[in-house]
Amino acid sequence: MRKLDIRRKMQLLALSGNVLGFLLFGILALFAVLNLWEAMNLWGKALGNSLTAQAEYFTREEEEKRLIEAAALRADLINYEAYSIQQDVEHLSFMMTEILREPQLHLPKKLPNALYEDFLAGTPYVHFAPELEARGVDAALEHEIEIASNIADDLVFLMEEYSDYPAIFIGSESGYTVRLEKPVHEGDLARLCQASQRHSYDSRGRLWYTLGRENSEPVFTDVYRSTINTPCFSCAMPYYYANGEIAGVVGLDVNLDNIHRIVAENAASENEISFIIGSGGEILSSTQKEGILSASDIDIDLRENRDEPALASAAKRMTAGEEDFIELTFGSKKYYLAFTPIPAVSWSFGTLISEEVAALPAMQARERGDAQIKKSELSLTMKIFAFTLGSAVVFVLLLWLLARGANKVARQFSQPIMELADGVREIASGNLDKKLDIKTGDEIELLADSFNDMTDELKTQMKNLAEVTAERERTATELNVAKNIQRDMLPNVFPPFPERTEFDIFAMMNPAKEVGGDFYDFYFVDENYFVVTVADVSDKGVPAALFMVISKTLLKNFANLADGSDDVSSVLACTNDQLCQSNNENMFVTVFFGVLEISTGKFTYVNAGHNPPLVRHRKTGQFEYLRSEKKNPMIGVLEGLSFTQMSITLEAGDTIFIYTDGVTEAMNEARELFGEEALQAALNKQPLDATPKEIVEKMLAEVRAHAGRADQSDDITMLTLTVRGA
Repeated sequence: MRKLDIRRKMQLLALSGNVLGFLLFGILALFAVLNLWEAMNLWGKALGNSLTAQAEYFTREEEEKRLIEAAALRADLINYEAYSIQQDVEHLSFMMTEILREPQLHLPKKLPNALYEDFLAGTPYVHFAPELEARGVDAALEHEIEIASNIADDLVFLMEEYSDYPAIFIGSESGYTVRLEKPVHEGDLARLCQASQRHSYDSRGRLWYTLGRENSEPVFTDVYRSTINTPCFSCAMPYYYANGEIAGVVGLDVNLDNIHRIVAENAASENEISFIIGSGGEILSSTQKEGILSASDIDIDLRENRDEPALASAAKRMTAGEEDFIELTFGSKKYYLAFTPIPAVSWSFGTLISEEVAALPAMQARERGDAQIKKSELSLTMKIFAFTLGSAVVFVLLLWLLARGANKVARQFSQPIMELADGVREIASGNLDKKLDIKTGDEIELLADSFNDMTDELKTQMKNLAEVTAERERTATELNVAKNIQRDMLPNVFPPFPERTEFDIFAMMNPAKEVGGDFYDFYFVDENYFVVTVADVSDKGVPAALFMVISKTLLKNFANLADGSDDVSSVLACTNDQLCQSNNENMFVTVFFGVLEISTGKFTYVNAGHNPPLVRHRKTGQFEYLRSEKKNPMIGVLEGLSFTQMSITLEAGDTIFIYTDGVTEAMNEARELFGEEALQAALNKQPLDATPKEIVEKMLAEVRAHAGRADQSDDITMLTLTVRGA
């Protein structure tokens, strides 16, 4: 059996659908005409009652829906306000944590101290708790306070930007407070300058401090009366030291005036009562000025009102965090109440409306329905006869028109579709030069143009893909060659001097990219002097690798020209001057350069801005940082710099561990650094008889275990030298 093409399918579908629709319509119309005359009166009355009942039900349902949505919307507004307050507290916690984590980035700042001087409210200041005042402030704590005082700029910004905060404060575990208050009256003293607070205030004993310290996220207190007898509540959360310990709590006060404003501005009408109930059953805000639902006294628990048990029961459900629409009676009147929780602050929002007001739209709907039904009955009677006669004539005429129109319309619609299908098949077969020329002025033409654009894009993408693939292969080959060259430039055969038993050495360099800027080196300048070098070039990748080659070559050349271990500083000075010439990219190198005198064990070194190495003397058995008393600059920064050399004596069994900052600054997925303390602790777990190779491999495993799945962010280089004795 031959299948129908799309044109005939469209023609048949259009004609059969319309014919079926008109037939059904005609049958139903005929049936209605035969029965409508007899049942008009009964039908009219039944219809009127039904429509009126439906209107009343619909109106009641809409009123219920409106009240619930209105309560939810206003609760969302207050919840959003609470969320904004939480964001401000999170910002303060983040800023304080960053200040204490990197104090070297901030200059000490002195704020006025409320214990010793008077000043007006609106000025950021510091205050000491009685215990801290009695104990006194040592130099370390004083420095911490001066660094922490940098938060004052954020306090001022928040108070100027958000005028609803009467007070913003930072309370420290050490007993000091950084605080800013908004003056209630012009000329008011700062709160803790006042005699009643000056020598008794301790933020650590406040409710906001206790709640904030117990929660890692922002937490709200219950509503309370402030020292100026105004209802308010607080939001607080902790901030931390660099080691993750809690350093204190940040917080801010919020007046209930802002909540009153939101409730008043979003009140639906004068006939409704909108109110907020707190977690303790108190009315915090209300559009009612007086009465049981007014916010006249926040100390009254609505749940305990025995005179109005229905209202008390609703208050219990609201404080329990429920959401509902209920009927209740109090004050001898019937009301409808919609309530919904405000989860951010553990409050609940309610909208109350009396039964008379709620029923008013339904009564109006009934009156309008009755009038409309009477009018419709008369009109319908007059139109029934005209409808019956006209339907028959229209039905015959439409059948004739549909038969002709369906064929024409089907042809017009199907022709461009078939042309499009033929063109697409040709394009799919691989002819990307095929262009579709269809002009219908509708989506078919747009689809044809899209196929034309697609073929052009495909040709362009295929050409670009071939070029990009070739370029990537060339770049990958060059980087692989560069990686091999850099690897071969560093000593990589261990043991490097099998005939020399006076020491044992092992080193490795693991670049973050294909090539890196770290390097190490070791070599004899004569039979008695052995040089070790570990360096870190600024930046990473190919530029750093090229600068590394130059630096390594210059250091070794000048080391071979030096006169023993007494001339170590001149090697760094000469290399620095040479690197500064034509250093247009302003790159620099941190270097640890040391010379071991084999016969005596004297180790002379210069630390040019590099990480301090760790030394373990066999007598003590513990690795300790080898920190220089005088800091040396990095090389490659400025010509003419001088460098100070230091020396220690390494005896048989002593070990020195040298590394780059890629070890201590390795970060895990939480962006936590490995750190110097962890490095020292990991080294001290190594046994005294561990070889340099074992130490380096164990340290690399420790760093990778800390990083986990996080990408390596910097080159990692380690070198370990153990003296075995002459």
